[in-house]
Amino acid sequence: MTKSLPQLALGLIISLLATPAGAQSTKSKDAEYGVRRLLADARLSDASYYGKAPLELTIDPATGDALFFLSEEAAIVRVGLSLDPTSRVLSDPLHGTGPNLAPADVVIEDANDALVADNDNRRILRIDLASGDRSVVSDNSTGTGPALSDPRSIAVDTTNASALVIDGTTLLAIDIATGQRSVVSSTATATIGTGPAIDYYSRLTHFVDASNGRVVVASGARLLAVDLSTGDRTEFSGPGRGAGPLPSGGFANSTYDYQRKRYLALGIGDDVVYAIDAATGDRTLMSGPGYTGPAFSNPTSIECDETTHSALVVDSNAGILAVDLMTGGRRLVQASPMVYVHEFALDDAHRRMLIPYSDRIESLELTARAASDVYRPKQRGSFFGSYALQDLAGGIAYAITGDGAATLDLATGGLTTRSGSGSTPTLTTAVFLDPASRTLYGASLPLPFSSDVPTLFSDAVDTGIRNLLASPSVGSGPVLAQPISGAVDTKRGRALLLDAGLKALLAIDLSPCSTGDTTCPVRMNISGGPVGTGIDWNTPADVRYDAATDKAIVADAVTLVWVDLVGGNRTPLSSTSRGSGAPLGQLNGLVIDAKRRRAIVRSGGTGFVAVDLSTGDRKTLAADPTAEGTYLFSPFGDLDYDPERRAIFAGDTVHPGRALFEVDELSGDWLVIAGRMP
Repeated sequence: MTKSLPQLALGLIISLLATPAGAQSTKSKDAEYGVRRLLADARLSDASYYGKAPLELTIDPATGDALFFLSEEAAIVRVGLSLDPTSRVLSDPLHGTGPNLAPADVVIEDANDALVADNDNRRILRIDLASGDRSVVSDNSTGTGPALSDPRSIAVDTTNASALVIDGTTLLAIDIATGQRSVVSSTATATIGTGPAIDYYSRLTHFVDASNGRVVVASGARLLAVDLSTGDRTEFSGPGRGAGPLPSGGFANSTYDYQRKRYLALGIGDDVVYAIDAATGDRTLMSGPGYTGPAFSNPTSIECDETTHSALVVDSNAGILAVDLMTGGRRLVQASPMVYVHEFALDDAHRRMLIPYSDRIESLELTARAASDVYRPKQRGSFFGSYALQDLAGGIAYAITGDGAATLDLATGGLTTRSGSGSTPTLTTAVFLDPASRTLYGASLPLPFSSDVPTLFSDAVDTGIRNLLASPSVGSGPVLAQPISGAVDTKRGRALLLDAGLKALLAIDLSPCSTGDTTCPVRMNISGGPVGTGIDWNTPADVRYDAATDKAIVADAVTLVWVDLVGGNRTPLSSTSRGSGAPLGQLNGLVIDAKRRRAIVRSGGTGFVAVDLSTGDRKTLAADPTAEGTYLFSPFGDLDYDPERRAIFAGDTVHPGRALFEVDELSGDWLVIAGRMP
């Protein structure tokens, strides 16, 4: 079947196509959409080859590339998802060997291969993700069972080593090793399973819910959950189940948001993304009119990209949009019109999309968030004081604010006061958490013109009970002067408290105190002044405990310092005389990226620098000139880092309205997740 589609002019891409086949790849920067790069190959000399409409899209998790089919050409194109986006054909008659293809959907099988539902040729193909070679997994002469007539949507059931395929109005299971076909659920020739029928235009969610033995199908006005053992079809979300708005034209496509345990679905004719609770089927608006970024025009396909915490949406008129999973804000990934794209796959490992067109698959490289793409959500709650950002359960952080202890929902920015007993000082300058005991610790400074004194207190996460641990009348040892940062020495069961006024690192015993013992807890100077050797403290601002080395790391002026917790000796980790790379400015924030063995510091102004913990070498992550959004004013050294989100979090007690910021590690852009914009 040949699909006749209009030629879609892409001025930037066509200008690149003048590069002769075999020449070096050409780069060009579009003023509106940023850098685009095409790899020269045998097809790039034909300007009519590009600008065709992609049909379906998928991500290859092994490479991170996108694979997509291109209309009017028998090709699969691979595009890598990196900072310098490239687009190339992955598989078509001139790329890869094997049968020609007319793909309708593509899904990642494993690190090396993708599976394609080829509806025109009535077969399931395997595509080698490195070479583009094609081989038959199942067709009407390969494997036995019900004949394939119109396979259009595909998912991989790894538990049962099979491919799930919607063929007409029937859900088939295809043994990947043998090509054997069997009916899972149908109301067509033979009734298997009960419940609402799968309509002809239904689309499988690529995620197979093995724990519940089901797969979700977008079928008209309903999302159906299909039981893989019985074939029963139940309304998972629709007119008869779940509260909330419904799409006027039914559901076009769906994906699964692993982190938030919800499905995301596109509404036909509504230009919105719905979030559907995986347990209740309740629907809420996740993105649509009124949200920041380019508007949807005709969204047709969606997949979750966990790496960037966004959902990628193919829009037949606008191109490819990334939707922030926390805010619903949108940014443009690819400006090309993408008519008739109903599916795609994400290659998370290599940061690319696999997009099926009518006769090929292309691989599309995903771009990092551009500096100009800044999400500015509406005002969110109130925020004052410092915080401890610890994602202990389901995207909930625990905070200590001027209003008391609170929980912070990272998705909505909502702050909820936690019940408990005890008082919380007004200006909390250092907050840190002991995950083992689920206890927050906070140090406070007195407000100007007040008679208060610096203190240290504990706050139990589960009970909200707060106790005073250090003040002139509680505990013994050096009197606190200007406590600004703390950490928990998990090996020795004590708090480490950095006091800029004393220019000392203190240790406070966290063992239970005996009733009536006013000398407990004991405070000790373990590094500073006469204690310990090495460089003297200048303006110490932040401390973290590194369990891997059993040392403390302190950000002090323009130097990162190792502190031996036994002798208190201070050794430069990174400074003008140790390590190479980006220079360090005045340091006022520090976190440890344990996975990559580096420290991330807030270095002068609002820039962030990553420091290798082995060599002291430095690399800029985000800098003032490139970052967008609202800058921080005074985070008091408190930062936190989430390696899964690739995000740095910073509190700001001076900024108008008080705020908690999320900072994109790659672009340096700011996002207010609690508080308000100026």
